[in-house]
Amino acid sequence: MKDAYSFHSSEEDLDREYYVMADTYKRIFERCGLETRMVRSDSGAIGGDVSHEFMVLTQTHSGECDVYYCNACDYAANSNRAESILPDALTDGSDLFPKEAEVETPNCPDIESLAKFLKCPPSLICKALLYIKDETEPFLVLIRGDLEAEHIKIQNAVDAHEIRMATPEEITKYTGSEKGYIGPADVDSASIHDRGTDTKKLIASMQGNEIQVIPDASIVSLKNFVIAANKPGYHHIGFNWKRVSLFSENVKDIKLARVGDTCPECKTGKLEMTRGIEVGNIFKLGDKYSKKMGANYSTEDGQELPFLMGCYGIGISRTAASAVERHHDENGIIWPIPIAPYQVVVVPVNVSDETQSTMAIKVYEGLQTAGVEVVMDDRDERAGVKFKDADLLGFPIRVTAGKKAVDGLLEVKLRAEKDPKDMPAGDVVAWVQAQIKTACGDVELAHV
Repeated sequence: MKDAYSFHSSEEDLDREYYVMADTYKRIFERCGLETRMVRSDSGAIGGDVSHEFMVLTQTHSGECDVYYCNACDYAANSNRAESILPDALTDGSDLFPKEAEVETPNCPDIESLAKFLKCPPSLICKALLYIKDETEPFLVLIRGDLEAEHIKIQNAVDAHEIRMATPEEITKYTGSEKGYIGPADVDSASIHDRGTDTKKLIASMQGNEIQVIPDASIVSLKNFVIAANKPGYHHIGFNWKRVSLFSENVKDIKLARVGDTCPECKTGKLEMTRGIEVGNIFKLGDKYSKKMGANYSTEDGQELPFLMGCYGIGISRTAASAVERHHDENGIIWPIPIAPYQVVVVPVNVSDETQSTMAIKVYEGLQTAGVEVVMDDRDERAGVKFKDADLLGFPIRVTAGKKAVDGLLEVKLRAEKDPKDMPAGDVVAWVQAQIKTACGDVELAHV
C-alpha cells in the first residue's frame, strides 16, 4: 500500500489538497492504463465525513462491489453510498383499498406472495425488517415493498459496528409476530426521544420493548397502502400514517439504488451498474485522529488546535491485479505498457541459426541501451511454444527474429493486436520507443 497524509489548519486548505490528490490519482491510474471512476464511498472504520474510492470498472461479473454510475454525467458511487431518484410507481392505493381493514393473508411470508394474494403492486406495501445491532439491540427498518434495503446504509443509520437480520426466535421475542408479518401498525403512537443519548431517535413500543424505527424516505408518500398487522396471517389494507411528521423528521436513505433509476445529480441521466475493483482511496479525516493523539499546531495568537487531516492510499498489488482482470483474453494477460514487468520480449525462432541469434541479440542490446525493459527468450523450444508463453505472460510487444532475418527483417507484434508485421531491423528500436511514448506520455525512458 502506498499511503500519504496531509495536515491542515483550515477546511478550505483540506478541500484544496483533497482534490489535488484526487486529480493526481486520476492521472496515475490513467497512466497505468486503467479506466477508473472516482466514486463516493463509505468511510468505514477509518472514519471521516467524506471519502472516495478509485474503482477499476471491470465490465464483467468480476470485481468486489457494485458501482452505480450515470450515463449522462460524472456521478458515480458504490452501492453503499449510491443515491437515486425513483421512477414513478403506484403509491396511492385509494382505488384498490378505499377503506382501512384488517384482512387475513395466509401463507404470505414475503412481498411477492403478499402482492400476488392481494392483487396489488409491491410498491403499495410497507415492508418491515427486524435487525439486531451489535448483538444486543433490536431495531426496525421500514421500506417500500418494491425496494431493497442496503446493509451499510442501515449500519450507518444506527451507528453500529455490525448488524444482522433477526432470527425467527428473536422476531417472536421482540415483536410477538413472525417473519413476513412484522408490522408496527401502531407506529403512529411512537415517540421521538433521546433514550439517554444526545441523538433523538424514533422509538416504537412492541411487546413491551422500546425499538428504534428507521424509516426509508420511500414510505412517507404511501397512501391507502398495505402493512402487516404484527400478528401471523394478517395485514392491514388501506392503511395511512396519521403522524407523517414523525417520518418526515427522521427518514433515511437506506434503499439500494437500481439500474434505471434517475441520477440524483443531473436528474436526467439513468443509473447503470458494473462491477469494480478498488485500487485507491482518499479520505477527509478531519480532526478524528489528531484530537485523540494531541497532534496540534499553534495559531498566530498562540492557540493550540488539532490539525485537520487527509489520508490517501493506492493499493500497489491491487493495481497490478486489476490490470490483469481488465486486460486479458483467452490466451493470457495483456499488460498495459506503463506497468508491464517487461515491455518487450525478443524471440529468436531458431537459436541454432546464427543469423537469427545475432539479429535477436543486436536488437535486444539496442533496446536495452534505449532504456526499454526487455527480455529475450533464447530457450531451445519450438516457435509455437515461445509465442504461446509470450501471450500468456502478456509482454506488450513481441519482436521475432525468424526466417526473414536473412533479408534484414524482423517481425513486430503488439500483444493487444491480432496480426504481426515485418519491419527492417534498423527501424525496430525507434518503433518500440514510439509505442512506449504513446502509452506512457513524455516520461523519459530510464537507461539501465
